Amino acid sequence: MKNLTKINLFIAITLIASIALYSCKKKTDTSMVVKGCMDSSSLNFNPNATQDDGSCTYPRDAFVGLWNISDTATRTSPVTTYYTTYILTIQKGSGTTGIKIINFNNQNDTLTATVNGTMASIPNQFAGFGSSGNTISGNMNLAGSGIYYYTTYIDHDTWNIHGAGTH
Repeated sequence: MKNLTKINLFIAITLIASIALYSCKKKTDTSMVVKGCMDSSSLNFNPNATQDDGSCTYPRDAFVGLWNISDTATRTSPVTTYYTTYILTIQKGSGTTGIKIINFNNQNDTLTATVNGTMASIPNQFAGFGSSGNTISGNMNLAGSGIYYYTTYIDHDTWNIHGAGTH
């Protein structure tokens, strides 16, 4: 009987020690969440992110906002020049590279463009100001805190419109 008590005592001590060791063992959390931008085409891509937090930024975001613009529109024949100052609004457009250019040349028109780095290309598109059938195309560039553009507007004549502005 004495041996049976020693065996039971040994089993009890072993069981208690096993439970104590197991419960004190540090558990590793393998499901750690790292929030960040998960789009590899963004400027702030985080390769360690496991959860997208909506913080992705793209080159087109630098164009977005209100711009105080001064521009010059020049017709070649007969030579005519107009100077205009106005507020230009640029909003995010389609996808991660598109922008909407609102109130271009103070004409309450909306144009679209595609951003690649610090340049936005304005493809040939209808411009509603003036008579029907007018088209405009050109480029916008960011440099420092400014925006610069050069476009060609065609109605009955050809107009070169260039300007610059700041936020």
